[in-house]
Amino acid sequence: MRSYYFYVQDIVVHPVYQQLGLGHKIMQYIESYLSGVAKKGATVGLLSAKGKEGFYERFGYIKRPNDILGHGMCKFI
Repeated sequence: MRSYYFYVQDIVVHPVYQQLGLGHKIMQYIESYLSGVAKKGATVGLLSAKGKEGFYERFGYIKRPNDILGHGMCKFI
């Protein structure tokens, strides 16, 4: 069964292991999974930690303004 909406929750890498590409690898895996199950026109939503939006923008996500918690982001497939 294919779905139309997906939500990515809390991609977090312990500070000791940051800057090693682990977050990028996790997102690559998620994106690969989504490309196999999401129908054209599906939406992928996530909430980014404030200041970390650029990480998700590299994967095609776009900002949705929210001054309190950082930007909610989504991607249309």
